[in-house]
Amino acid sequence: APLWLSNRDDLKATTRDLYQSQLRLHILPALGQFRIAAITPAQISKWNAELKPNGPTVAAQSYRLLRTIFNHAIREELVTSNPCTLRNAGSPKVKREEVMPEVWEIEKITEHTPDQYKALVSVLAWGGLRIGEALALSRGSFNSKTGVIHVGARIYRLSQGRIDLDTPKTERGIRDIVLPDSVSEQLIDHIQHFVKPGSDSLIFEANKGGYLSSSTFREIFIAARERAG
Repeated sequence: APLWLSNRDDLKATTRDLYQSQLRLHILPALGQFRIAAITPAQISKWNAELKPNGPTVAAQSYRLLRTIFNHAIREELVTSNPCTLRNAGSPKVKREEVMPEVWEIEKITEHTPDQYKALVSVLAWGGLRIGEALALSRGSFNSKTGVIHVGARIYRLSQGRIDLDTPKTERGIRDIVLPDSVSEQLIDHIQHFVKPGSDSLIFEANKGGYLSSSTFREIFIAARERAG
């Protein structure tokens, strides 16, 4: 497994970090002591069942990774078949109701958000950016004359806690977004009051400088939502 991972030079840092974490926490502790050709479908079934209490997403992601590694082992002629034969084990069944806020609810939440983050709430709500994309925006990403935001980067947190910058996961993630006039004007005002000079300066920066983490903003947003009722 480590050899397979070290040879995957096509992986983004976030994906590599996820695979390393899955191997370290969920796959190798349970199966690492066995020779790869000795692992049976029954063992995989037992391992998968014991992993499910950690959450359906964790179990499904780890199963998909293990299945991929065994497919590579088949190509390397280390095994003749893949013991990962469970049906739908790689697809988590997560039931979560998504509630879309009304326009007046977004406006009310924005009113109760600290001034330096009001524009961030609006950009997320009306621009449709992912949080990592919004937190990577710099002065140079926004054309104040046209109201267009260029999304060409995202921030992400590795398992060690370090925040880093990368391109979107797919080429389709690189795009231009036209903001509504009211949001564009709000963003212009935000930049004038809160953003340092220079095209590389972050539009939404942490209080102590550097990237604002998504977890910090989530706490700010939840608090604003509660104050808004």
